[in-house]
This record gives sequence, structure tokens and C-alpha cells, in this order.
Amino acid sequence: MGETRARLRIYGEDGKVSEVEALVDTGSTFTKIPQHLASALGLQVKYGTEVELADGRLVKRGLALVEVELEGVRRPMLIAIGGEEERPLIGYTTLEVLGLKVNPITGKLERTVAIEYGYIARAVAREIAGRLAWQCPGTLREAGSRKVDIRTRGEGRHA
Repeated sequence: MGETRARLRIYGEDGKVSEVEALVDTGSTFTKIPQHLASALGLQVKYGTEVELADGRLVKRGLALVEVELEGVRRPMLIAIGGEEERPLIGYTTLEVLGLKVNPITGKLERTVAIEYGYIARAVAREIAGRLAWQCPGTLREAGSRKVDIRTRGEGRHA
């Protein structure tokens, strides 16, 4: 798969807006813009964070709160301020907040639905449902290829 690029609109202070072509990097946490662009938009660093670069080095980044727009969707976002020579990147948190993903076949951005649960949540829900099923008298539950009357916990009587 090749590189995915997109036009990213960034809304700064006092109505300043800038549109840049950015590399979509699903391995990057934050969207990043160079310092000169942050200055032109009047952005103020509000937070700091440490990030790991591709070569393993750890560097400190300032984070500014802005609004970003991509594929017609606009939301507030924390973006990282990079060095003067660094290229703009669109990170995965921006994609997730905007409801976008990269199609691995076409390399294009597509709309997606936000996920409100994960693997652990599903596993916990299944466990709870299983425990509740054993406590509900008069119901039947699949146990392998046979139905088992859960009032007897499968001991003895079979349906």
C-alpha cells in the first residue's frame, strides 16, 4: 500500500485558518504541524507530552487545542507542534475522533462508526450473561450439542 495523503484544515486563534496537505500516519498518535504553521495560526501550547519517534528516540512535544476539519467533518483536537522542518501528519486519534479510517485496499479515507466497546468489554459482558443465565430458573442453555436444564446446572436432568 502507498502513502495516504489528505487536505487538513486547521482553525487557529482569531479566525485564522490554514489548509495543508498531510500524510495520514496510522502509527502516529497525534496530528502534528510544524512550528511555523502553529505560529501563523496563533496557537498556544497548553499541554506537553513525550512521544517516541520511529527511530526509538523520545522527544517532548507541545500540544495545542484547535479545531480540525477533514473530509467535511470538524471537531476540536489536541495537535502536536513539531520542528520547523517536520512534515504535517494526521495521527490516528484525529481519524478516530472524526470518524474516519484508511481503507487498506484503496488507500483512501472512509467514514467509520465509533467503537464504544472493546475486546475486554465483550468478554466481561459474555461472562456476566453466562452467570445470569445460570441464575434464571426455567431457562435452557446450549451446552455443547445438547440442551441442559440450567436449574440443575447440567447435573442429571437433560431436556
